Amino acid sequence: MSLRECAESHELERMRSLQSRAFSLQIRADRLWATLEGINMFIILRATIIGAGLALVVGGHLTLGELFFFLFIVFRLVAPIEVIGAFLPKWNEKMEKVRMGVQIASLPSLVKNRANAKILPKISGVMEFQDVSFSYAAAGVMSIMHDDELEEEMDILHGHTPEECKDLHCPHHPNVAIESEESTTEEETRKDPPRRYALEHIHFSVKPGEHIAFVGHSGSGKSTLASLINRFYDVTEGAITIDGTDLRDLDLHWWRGSVGLVLQDNTMFNDSIIENIRYTRPDATDSEVYEAAARAAAHDFIERMPDRYRTVIGERGIKLSGGERQRLSIARAILKKPSIVVLDEATSALDSITERSVQEGIKELITGRTSFIIAHRLSTVRSVDRIAILEGGRLIALAPHEELLKTCATYKEMVELQSHGLLAE
Repeated sequence: MSLRECAESHELERMRSLQSRAFSLQIRADRLWATLEGINMFIILRATIIGAGLALVVGGHLTLGELFFFLFIVFRLVAPIEVIGAFLPKWNEKMEKVRMGVQIASLPSLVKNRANAKILPKISGVMEFQDVSFSYAAAGVMSIMHDDELEEEMDILHGHTPEECKDLHCPHHPNVAIESEESTTEEETRKDPPRRYALEHIHFSVKPGEHIAFVGHSGSGKSTLASLINRFYDVTEGAITIDGTDLRDLDLHWWRGSVGLVLQDNTMFNDSIIENIRYTRPDATDSEVYEAAARAAAHDFIERMPDRYRTVIGERGIKLSGGERQRLSIARAILKKPSIVVLDEATSALDSITERSVQEGIKELITGRTSFIIAHRLSTVRSVDRIAILEGGRLIALAPHEELLKTCATYKEMVELQSHGLLAE
């Protein structure tokens, strides 16, 4: 079973479990509501009180004024109870969402500020990757899971199901002790799962304003490297520095504010275009937003929208095309005025015609800024200063396009395969 199939089956099983719980709770709530609705106790209660009150008035035991006063008090109390009754059917559903929200909010942060974290007065853009290695397990990505989830995730990372690992005595499975002189006990293996490096011994330097492209097959470590630049994770070994300062010594909030990030699928909100662009800089003026949109080649299509910059674009920007969403994302990054730019397959989901219209905005964004570009379409990165070839988490070559064609067989093969349509763009 492939890595993708393992991951999909794992997530599907988790979803089925959650859906089953939610369905059971909803059925119980619906049954309760149906019972209450059938009896309609509040209507019966009102009729009984009024009937009894009128009987007392007729019998001379109660005046009409006293009856009305009593009914006023009772019905004032009944109304809030009716509201509670109407809320009951949704109570379990709401509480389940609250529970999940609290669970997510309580997850430990994988990256934390060090004591006396720094803020640099200015960033020139010199970056160094000093023998960088990274393991997701060592970073604590899996420590937030339950033990059974951790074991299954380790299997998925290595392309095996738990059953396959047990049958094959796979060394990657936490439950399997390998019979060799260097093997550990089963208990030790459970406590310390084998570490799989997503990146190993990455070492290179970047000059101010230089544009570096990361190229490689899926799983080679391109996006992991981009995540380390953004400090979504910290390196396991080695260091990444900016202007001579280790990223781990910098204030996390300040550093992420200094990096402009454009992804393949960027989050858009059910709000106006102007507020979506202003998301990275809430204090930006309208004129600054207009300028950023113009530089991102987004102004023209925005002006054609029904309410222009005040047009609400729907949940996740559903009312916009893929190219329009990307141009808004680029406008966001331009408005942010970052010192470092990371483009993680920003145009890979677009067709060639749409990509050309987006490239104008990308060029405006990266000009004069140290930039890292991840792309599957090799034609989009030929003009960068240098191309880094990653394979199996290792850096195997770093040079301009023309030089790589002469010296790197892997890159030459990728270019030839893609030019003949044999390698997915």
